[in-house]
Amino acid sequence: MSMTVGNNMGISSSSYQSHAVNEGSYNSVKEYSDYLTNKYSCLKPSNNVKVSVTSGLLRKAMNDESTGDWLERELGNVSEYVRKAQQS
Repeated sequence: MSMTVGNNMGISSSSYQSHAVNEGSYNSVKEYSDYLTNKYSCLKPSNNVKVSVTSGLLRKAMNDESTGDWLERELGNVSEYVRKAQQS
């Protein structure tokens, strides 16, 4: 399970991430994925950054509150991670 962050400059980073979900609040991984995509612009396709979250990690985040919290926290930090990677 992982989330991968990369850009078209050849800079990439991968790490595990999570999101705060109350158990049972989403009926499917797709529904949860749609929620995250609408909330976090980094999950939408762009020219500079590509972020993807595996279905296994989404499933775990849906069923484990601490994993869910972590995923949302990390998705919220993606722009900062990319900025730092581009500066190095």
